[in-house]
Amino acid sequence: MIRFTSWLLLFCTLGILTACGGGGSSDGTGEAPKPSDKKTLTSIQVNIKQATTFGLLKPAIAVGLTQSYDAVGYYSDGATQVITDDVTWQVDNEALAVITNGKVEGLKSGLVMITASKGNVFSQEIRLEITDAVPLSINIDLKEHEMLLGQKQDISLTAKLSDNSASRVTDDIVWETSDGIKVDSEGQLVATQAGSANLTASYRGLISSIELVVKPAELRELEVEVKSNEINLPKGLTKTLIVKGFYSNKEFKDLSNAAKLVIDDESIAYLDKQGKLVALKEGRTRLHAEYLSIESPSITVVITAEKLTTLVISADETIINGLNTQIKITGEFTNKKQLSFTGKAKWFVKSTDQLDASRILTVVQGKATAIGQGSVHVWAQVGNVKSESILITVIKARLQTLSLTVDTPNIVPNQMTSYTVIGQYDNGTKKDLTNDSLLRTERDNHNVRLNYRDAKIIGMHPGIATITASRGEIFSDPITMTVTKAKLTKLMVDLGPKLPVASGLNLKLDVYGTYEYDNDDAGESIIHPVTSNVTWHSQDPAIVSVDKQSLVGKLPGTTQVWCSLDGLESQHFDVIVTDAEAQSLRITQEKKTTIAGYSVKYHAFSTYTDNKELEVTDLVKWHSSDIQKAFFTGNTLNTKHAGKVTIRATFGTFTKSASLTISNAKLETIKLNQVQDDIPLGQTYTLSGIGIDSLDNEISIDVNKFNWNTADNSIVTFISDGEIKAMKEGSTEVTVSDKTDSSIKYSMYIQVGPKALKAIQINATSFDLIYGTDMKLGATGIYTDDTSNNISDQVEWSSKSEVITVDKNGIALARTQDDSASSNTTISAKLGDIQNTANFFISNINVIVEKPSVVSITSNTGSAVFSLTPSKALLRMMDFNPLNKANIGRLRAESDHIIYEGQGSHPQFKHFNSKDRSATQFCENLSNAGLDGRHNWKLASVKELLALRSAPSSDKTLKDSDYFSNSTDTNTMVDLNRENDHPVKKNRPNDILGYVSCVSIN
Repeated sequence: MIRFTSWLLLFCTLGILTACGGGGSSDGTGEAPKPSDKKTLTSIQVNIKQATTFGLLKPAIAVGLTQSYDAVGYYSDGATQVITDDVTWQVDNEALAVITNGKVEGLKSGLVMITASKGNVFSQEIRLEITDAVPLSINIDLKEHEMLLGQKQDISLTAKLSDNSASRVTDDIVWETSDGIKVDSEGQLVATQAGSANLTASYRGLISSIELVVKPAELRELEVEVKSNEINLPKGLTKTLIVKGFYSNKEFKDLSNAAKLVIDDESIAYLDKQGKLVALKEGRTRLHAEYLSIESPSITVVITAEKLTTLVISADETIINGLNTQIKITGEFTNKKQLSFTGKAKWFVKSTDQLDASRILTVVQGKATAIGQGSVHVWAQVGNVKSESILITVIKARLQTLSLTVDTPNIVPNQMTSYTVIGQYDNGTKKDLTNDSLLRTERDNHNVRLNYRDAKIIGMHPGIATITASRGEIFSDPITMTVTKAKLTKLMVDLGPKLPVASGLNLKLDVYGTYEYDNDDAGESIIHPVTSNVTWHSQDPAIVSVDKQSLVGKLPGTTQVWCSLDGLESQHFDVIVTDAEAQSLRITQEKKTTIAGYSVKYHAFSTYTDNKELEVTDLVKWHSSDIQKAFFTGNTLNTKHAGKVTIRATFGTFTKSASLTISNAKLETIKLNQVQDDIPLGQTYTLSGIGIDSLDNEISIDVNKFNWNTADNSIVTFISDGEIKAMKEGSTEVTVSDKTDSSIKYSMYIQVGPKALKAIQINATSFDLIYGTDMKLGATGIYTDDTSNNISDQVEWSSKSEVITVDKNGIALARTQDDSASSNTTISAKLGDIQNTANFFISNINVIVEKPSVVSITSNTGSAVFSLTPSKALLRMMDFNPLNKANIGRLRAESDHIIYEGQGSHPQFKHFNSKDRSATQFCENLSNAGLDGRHNWKLASVKELLALRSAPSSDKTLKDSDYFSNSTDTNTMVDLNRENDHPVKKNRPNDILGYVSCVSIN
């Protein structure tokens, strides 16, 4: 079974389209004429390409189905053309349907209107209803149910819809075939094997099947179809040949695509790749067809000479009247060869109106001569082949250039000269256009005047004028007219009231002249100003000199001066020069702003008529607008207070002013207070100093407004503004500078000495002593570099009262008192100027009945009491009878070595040192205190400690390690932790720390 999906395209024939469009003209070929390039589209007609739905009274398709339309264009020349792919298709509601290249697909039920447009030309509206109908069944459309082997036929599918309509289905069809038939890529059914076959179509879940029979028809005869007994073909043309096969069942079949054509002489004609017969050269040959060992009868092929098929005409669309142009004719033959027929063709000329065409244009052997204005159609004919006509328009000659000439280009004022303007046309003719042309000069021209009526140019003022002739957009080349001045007859100087003149000043006098023949209507000479044209002369240039058009007074005195122009001199006259006079006053100041306490100098200068500037500082009067803020001494302004003052200088009739802004007094110098002694290493020190302002007042300095720097940060470093810290011994320079004016600064050297003691710390095991006991005190020195050192042997010890005495070694003894009340005193430690004190409290031993602080162990040798603090559970287990015990939990033997530790609720004594006898001393202190009423406390032996270790108790107190024994010469210790299999430790280091237990044996 073969499965094949097809998409069938349905097309309307050209004849149907022509019939639908109507109105198209015919050229005898049966085809609608195509529009010419110069015609315009006038209307568009939309037609159904081929109806796909049947059985309804109005155009409709179901949702999911399609309907195709064609668009036919109607043109102004009567031609029609299918323009389906050239228009813009639209539906008024794209939610219901979409359209692409004329093919509409229904999306949702409803009514849509379809239009096609191109430019501003729109078609009529086509109504199409989209229905909810669904396919109920499908049928395969097939013309023949019996096919010959190899035969092809078209197949299609029709669906019956739920609204009783039927629709031709073109898309989404699945074809299935059995052996013997197949559906090819073009959607045709092909018989491939004789026998019975089955064709099935599937569409949207619907299935339709039909049975076919493929007959094994036998080919009996082949025939090449021709209209006559032979094939006549001009050289260069092609011809499609049809081969028919006649079968035993008296049927025939087109075998053009299957049969092979054989040509006897392929130099005369041959078959191209498309199977067409191509004529090569004149001659005769034969051909026949072959298929399945069947050979057709041979046919004569006659190739005749090539024929002229087309004439192509080309020429200019416009010709200037009076000129010629060449029209060309090119002929194309059947073999694509092209030849010129310009001199061989017969020419035809026809006017576009009723005029005689020969009055407009004549054509002789392709040469066209323009005689008069108008338009004509021109075409040519060779034999019975006629070219298309072309439109040629003859236009009148156009002006190309203008030429402007004058009788003479050089004139004087009031003189006239004639001008002429000649026009040159594009047909070679010339014409005098003097009276029809416009002359132009520069916009600011005052040298000539134009007289169009008489075609004259009149000189007005000396100078040069450029003149151009124009007509429309055509301009001539410009010509230059030169107007020269007339002869000067008289020079007159207007002296006026300007004499005399001060030394250094310029004297400008007005000069007037009269010219020959330059008179007014009354005949009087016209006076013209000529000041800028004359040349001045001085009899004595030391007194009066000439500077261009001016006279300059140099030195006091009198001399004669005069002017000249064009060889004519004016009258000579005297000029008196007086001394130079002041012309202006200028003051200068050192600055426009200053600070209170500063002074500002001013200077004054005056410029005289002789252009010399002299200093007149001592000649002017100086004035301050506010003498409380600033006052003058000579030309020096002394400032006292901040504010703004106006300075005024007066010299004769001239006065000049200037302003000065005075700000508050400014810091001028700073000075740091010297450090008298070396700064100890590690110590911080705050630098101080004073400042002197511009009014010589002393002011305190704000350290935050200055920059502080040190030359060597390793010796001294600034930890904040003005505060230094000594880092190492040595000397370095420190500098302070104003943040706003780095020029204000001060430097000095700082010496760093060794570190110094800055504090003493008193150390004691406890600041509570029991009457009758003593304690070793310690002292720690704190130095300026934050280091510390033990200075116990260096300090001087003292006590404020005799309750506690302190010897030079720092042994503090609480003297025995009968009084049981507590007391206190102050103990001091001093080294040099550094001293510190501490308060100590003294009290008797208080006997309390809380819990025993001893353990009694009975052995064969007797009973022993140990100074431990076991738990009550341990005491009960050992059947120990409670006695009154002294609580010595605050007792300390030696300072710096013994600390108080708690383990549970039982105090322990820890960190004794065997080297300084602190362990032995502790037991002696217990005897002195009469602990438990006993005075025979001593350091336990190794044997006694092992007995204590083996006591049957679970008290955690007994698990401490390393207790000192009385074998102090060998530093032997006992580990009470029972997990250690080797509890006895000998030869411990002298400075080792450990626990202590004293024993009292009955």
